[in-house]
Amino acid sequence: MALILDTSILIDIEQEVPETLHALAEIVRYEQHPASISFMSYFEFLYGLRNQSYQVKQEKTAWLRKFLCLEAGLHTAEILAELRQRYATKGKPLPLADMIIAAQTKEHHLTLVTKDKLFDKIEEIKAIVIT
Repeated sequence: MALILDTSILIDIEQEVPETLHALAEIVRYEQHPASISFMSYFEFLYGLRNQSYQVKQEKTAWLRKFLCLEAGLHTAEILAELRQRYATKGKPLPLADMIIAAQTKEHHLTLVTKDKLFDKIEEIKAIVIT
């Protein structure tokens, strides 16, 4: 079960939130591959640093670059279009950023670790929601 970490998890790891760190330790206990992140989570995390000092941005960017960041391509776009079409017709559309993360999760056959319960609505992916 290879993992992809959502932005919510990255933030909690960086902030050393004990509950998340404990739950994540249990999830990765038997995992043999390092966790990946979506380019969208990379963007969201960096964007969250916009008001930080240059030094803090440099330190946190160096930390973030330790994760394998998945790039988007044509296949990602095709999956995204399918997911967007399917979930746009089920009431309120899911945020595009989350749909991109879901598309990359599906494309690479990964398990998403998140704190966001909306990913449970996406049947095409496996998500572990840490509460």
